[in-house]
Amino acid sequence: MDYPNPVILPVALKVMKIPKAALHILAWCVYVLIYSVLWRTGGQTIAQGLVTEIALLPFKILLVYTSLFFLIPRFLFQRKYYQFILLFLVCSMVFGVLHQVYVELILPDSIRGRVRTDIWNWSVLTKRITYINSTALFAIAIEMVKNWYTQKDYSSKIAREKAEAELKLLKNQLHPHFFFNTLNNLYGLSLIKSDRTPQLILQLADLMRFIVTKSDHELVWLNEEIDFITNYIAMERVRYEDKVSIEFNNRIPLNNCIQIPPLVLITFIENAFKHGVSQERGMARLSVLLEVRNNDVHYNVTNSVVPADNIIIPKRAIKGGIGLENLAKRLDLIFGKNYSLEVRSGSNYTADLHIPVQIR
Repeated sequence: MDYPNPVILPVALKVMKIPKAALHILAWCVYVLIYSVLWRTGGQTIAQGLVTEIALLPFKILLVYTSLFFLIPRFLFQRKYYQFILLFLVCSMVFGVLHQVYVELILPDSIRGRVRTDIWNWSVLTKRITYINSTALFAIAIEMVKNWYTQKDYSSKIAREKAEAELKLLKNQLHPHFFFNTLNNLYGLSLIKSDRTPQLILQLADLMRFIVTKSDHELVWLNEEIDFITNYIAMERVRYEDKVSIEFNNRIPLNNCIQIPPLVLITFIENAFKHGVSQERGMARLSVLLEVRNNDVHYNVTNSVVPADNIIIPKRAIKGGIGLENLAKRLDLIFGKNYSLEVRSGSNYTADLHIPVQIR
């Protein structure tokens, strides 16, 4: 994720698991050190500057933690911006006056490092208020960046969990859909009392075994998916016998190390037989092309259909039953915008899919 640089610190601190109290103490130590070195009164040594800055901390600390523990959670993060600004200004003025009284009446000259002035000297008082405000505003800025990062991380986590749950639901919907289709095919074969029915039952068992054991995997080997669709096509060849001409151009090398999401390729084959081949009165045609092109898996399925007006259907407006709609949703969740799916309908029905190569 592309986060701005300020979140590098929260991430690093989370990894190191530094306690919050220790982190606050460390931050104040760094603050005192920087102020005592860079902004000490002329003539003061670094040691004297350290003592002065430590002595001036109380009202800075009060304003900072009043903001962090009360004003920010109660008002700023609740989007009560006007109330937050008003109360912060009131607290700044109150603590500024108390800080002025503390410095001018309580701190000894040796620590204060400045000539005493009138408590109600407006010029000095405004500087005191600005002085303690700068620390509080810096702390508020850090808290807002931290809260932004937390919300961003939480939103990303929720989005991931939602996508995973939706993807799991789509997979669960895919199982009965495929089973119904294949059982219908087997029923059709039983009606014609095919001698190959026992063998086809075994092939169907292999297909179902693949679904049960592999469908929950994030990725499967491409060769396993190819074997799956090859067996399915073999079953359909028996069912339709000489009523369909099938051409399967598999240009993927046998020793490839490519992985893809499971049960992506079969959907187009199912759709071709169910909505194309089964409705043809004459000789039906089915052509399948599978290859790797420009670091993408290119998959094209074309089948003959009853002639219709040529229509190009974008990937987010696919109509073709549960199978294709579920597939489009799955691909959106898995690849986002990093894939293309185009369906063309006319004298032929063509589905053209490009998905990124996953190499292991």
